[in-house]
Amino acid sequence: MKYIILFVLLWMSVFSVAQTVEERKTEWSLRTGTSLDYKLNKAWKTDLSWESRFKDDITTYDESIAEWGVSYKTRWDLKLQTSFRHYFTPGEPDTYRLNWGVSYGEFIEDSPFEIAVRLRYQRDNFYKKSEREAEPVWRFKLSFVYEKRSAI
Repeated sequence: MKYIILFVLLWMSVFSVAQTVEERKTEWSLRTGTSLDYKLNKAWKTDLSWESRFKDDITTYDESIAEWGVSYKTRWDLKLQTSFRHYFTPGEPDTYRLNWGVSYGEFIEDSPFEIAVRLRYQRDNFYKKSEREAEPVWRFKLSFVYEKRSAI
């Protein structure tokens, strides 16, 4: 069953392209952040995070993001997720993003490596209509994660 779920989520990525093809100048950026997660029980989890971003070859502060999320893990190991983001950008009005999504991850044998897929619907400025309005989009993410499993 888990391979069918993984296949369906990968197949759905064909329909969820959120970025346009464009030529970009190569530059360095930096994203730093911290996160606090709390498991309510085996199925429910909530998290709170803060991220600061720097651009222009790490010489200019870009923005900071506060995010609160909730996820529910189903008996098929699918995670249903929602989150709210608040963007703080200097010189611009604050903006907001609301996400809903589904994700699935699978560890490779008994290794600390995990392959994860996520399909997410996002809506920017869902209650503000004037500044920095964006179309609702579907986003797909494929991740390869290393997770150290020893206790501290």
